[in-house]
Amino acid sequence: MAGYIANSETRKILGEELAESWYKLLAERKYVGMDPLNKAYLSEEQLKKLQKEEAEEKRKEEEKNFRNKLEKQKELLLDKINLLPDNEKFEAFLEALPYGVYSHNSVEAKAVLEIYNEKFMNVDVSASKKLACKSYSFFVECYEYGLITKEELVEYITNFKEEPENE
Repeated sequence: MAGYIANSETRKILGEELAESWYKLLAERKYVGMDPLNKAYLSEEQLKKLQKEEAEEKRKEEEKNFRNKLEKQKELLLDKINLLPDNEKFEAFLEALPYGVYSHNSVEAKAVLEIYNEKFMNVDVSASKKLACKSYSFFVECYEYGLITKEELVEYITNFKEEPENE
């Protein structure tokens, strides 16, 4: 069926109406060979439109999946933090920071940044030197991968104080 309507000469013999109904039937049944059939059957304009729609649909699906993963990651981290008393929440949060940001699509890093903005931004907090250095490194990597702007980087770093070391 697909082979008959892919060929323009055969399509003329069958008639455009029958070829169109066969094409719709194959599309409804999600025929495995739709890509080559589309190239042969559709006009270039229709093909570009179809490819654009498919790309947009794929992008939206990926965005939705990323958002779902992000929400799950945030829930896991918030569950760890919310069980602790207020004075220990920030240090537990800093200990849970990932050791590295490996891409601009890092779910873990974006979840941490969102939680930091929600829970600890503009709150007077402090951390040990070790945890402060770890967080500085994390924020710099987020800046490096474009997850935050330079202004946000400065704001994150200046938001909390480093506890003095015991001598």
